[in-house]
Amino acid sequence: MPHVSKKPLEKDVYHQISENLNWLLTDIRSKELMKLFLYDFFTKTERLMLAKRLALVLLIHQNYDVEIITKVLHVSTATVYRMREWVDRGGRGLKTALNKLVHREQMQGFLRKIEKLTADIFERKTIRKAIFRKQ
Repeated sequence: MPHVSKKPLEKDVYHQISENLNWLLTDIRSKELMKLFLYDFFTKTERLMLAKRLALVLLIHQNYDVEIITKVLHVSTATVYRMREWVDRGGRGLKTALNKLVHREQMQGFLRKIEKLTADIFERKTIRKAIFRKQ
């Protein structure tokens, strides 16, 4: 869980640093430079947390079952439900970004892997049920 100081920033300071971050993220146009920036700026844990959050909201946006999301991303059902509420309340920016991401060719490969994992999970579940019934 990220740590934020209990001492709040002054509003004008917050707005200024937020604006600078927004500017920087939109100004970096090179994929390679953005990758370097993200690896230098965020810790490995922070990068993983952000990547999992993105995958989580994408799978929620694509209407994947909670059980599948928890098994694939190793998150709790509480996290999925909390993020589902967040996605449902999400504004135009989030929905636009998710729609753009869904149409990305590399993301289609990720979603195909999820479909395969889903099939494998349900196949194992069906086999376990069949074995349990025989006992």
